[in-house]
Amino acid sequence: MNSTKDNILIQAEAFFMKYGFRNVTMDDLCKEMGISKKTLYQYFQTKDALVESCIFGYMEKEADKVQQIRKKATDPVDAFYSLSKRALESLKEVSPFVIFDLQKNHPEIWKKFVNHDFEWQYNMLVFNFQSGIEQGFYRAEINSSKVAKLFLLQSEGMLRPRIFEPESLELIEAITIRDELFLRSICTPLGLERLITLMSAKATTIS
Repeated sequence: MNSTKDNILIQAEAFFMKYGFRNVTMDDLCKEMGISKKTLYQYFQTKDALVESCIFGYMEKEADKVQQIRKKATDPVDAFYSLSKRALESLKEVSPFVIFDLQKNHPEIWKKFVNHDFEWQYNMLVFNFQSGIEQGFYRAEINSSKVAKLFLLQSEGMLRPRIFEPESLELIEAITIRDELFLRSICTPLGLERLITLMSAKATTIS
């Protein structure tokens, strides 16, 4: 990829994540980057095109981090628990306000994001649940596909402004509680023992 385009994407992503999408204009970006409008529009003809490239570029980087976490995990419970912690870290890095801003002011891009995000998260969850059942960590009677869809539906619902206000710590706290309750509900005694061990290790690290 062109280095100039790469630099634009890197700086624009940082600017959007800090100030949101609606509050940042193409003029603002040109001033911040020290480039002309002609240069910016040479690579991105519209603000929507730039926003979309930034969003999907961020998703690719997150997907790489997720893959690394999955490789390091020793079992499905460890993988789910570790990915849950990574999701919370992401919310701290990217303000919930930015998410709500994308939903409201760039609805078409939001739809593409949700569809793409749903597909890869769904496949990842189904694999996790099936592996957990096979290894005795999750209850054999759960339907991996339906449980994955239920989890993702809950996640989508929690990102609605009517439920949690942007910048609210309640959102992070609620996701933490939801993930623990969800995992406890599908675990066998072996899986629950593993979860408690992981939670104890985290508590010890924090203290």
